[in-house]
Amino acid sequence: SCIGMWHEKIYHFWPHKAPSSAGYEIHTEFFVSISDLPEAMHALYEIAELFRDYVQITELRAVKADNNPLSPANGRDVMGIHWTWKHDFENVMKAVEPIKVALEPFNYTVHWGKYFGHLDHDYTRKIYGDDFDALNTLI
Repeated sequence: SCIGMWHEKIYHFWPHKAPSSAGYEIHTEFFVSISDLPEAMHALYEIAELFRDYVQITELRAVKADNNPLSPANGRDVMGIHWTWKHDFENVMKAVEPIKVALEPFNYTVHWGKYFGHLDHDYTRKIYGDDFDALNTLI
């Protein structure tokens, strides 16, 4: 059946085996509107030589819109573009920056629990607006 909990359907790693890199990797995930995915992927292919040597695997996943503040899918159906990087932090830090530049026209959002580098304050405010300000006030 296709209906059920995600963790019963899609394994990132087999539950009965250790991950192939034993967890020694870095993860990044940016989200764009589903309607922007073809153009966003084209933009990434244009700069792939800047990061391809550091990638173990890239995955795409669809996420239904929600209304959770600071959610990558807040108010729109999105596609997550996920990278599992080799554990080469210096080069991953360099690789993420041109990816963000390529995805900026598509108003990318981030997975807050994965590496995304520095977010410019103006960009963060543009994308997250009042939600970010409310959280910032609480902190």
